[in-house]
Amino acid sequence: YWTPSNYSSFTDIYNSWMEAVDQLVPVWAELQELDRSCWVLDPDPPTPADLFRRVAVGQSLSIQVEIDPEAPSILPRLKFFGPEIKVEPLRRKLCENAEEWDAEDNLASNLERVLDIDFPSKITVPREDLKIDCWICYTYNLEGETPSVICKTDRCSACFHSNSIYEWLNSLPESRSTLETLFGSCPYCKSPISVKIQK
Repeated sequence: YWTPSNYSSFTDIYNSWMEAVDQLVPVWAELQELDRSCWVLDPDPPTPADLFRRVAVGQSLSIQVEIDPEAPSILPRLKFFGPEIKVEPLRRKLCENAEEWDAEDNLASNLERVLDIDFPSKITVPREDLKIDCWICYTYNLEGETPSVICKTDRCSACFHSNSIYEWLNSLPESRSTLETLFGSCPYCKSPISVKIQK
């Protein structure tokens, strides 16, 4: 976000850096509120260097929120993770209610209002109830990676680390690859699933 320019003194560099840090304070405040009140799935653990959060919405359903550091109070970029039957209503609500975004309100409240959801609370909902662990290796954080490949079938909704599902699919003779994607069947429900080829 900040790069040093041609400054004549160390003081100029320091002042420029402090100005950049001051501009990030509102972003960090919004992200800290999400960290405090919601189940943050990625990054794990969150740090100030990460200007995004993937937040649990329900079982096998999450939203990745990417805040624009230059305009932290506007509607952020959103990416939905989960089976299509659970994701589609959220996309529809976003389209219908985007104009309800209130720049004066905090990020979590805006998201709940616009998407017509209530984020599961860390206090009342145990992590196990969210079914966010990888269904192959049975862990959540695997060498810094969190499960991001989700079976699109609602009755299954299994979550996998991309590396775990890649290794699984790569070991099966019926799996096929095209360009940079490996295609196969979900290990639990046999529905089609795909993952980017690991390099």
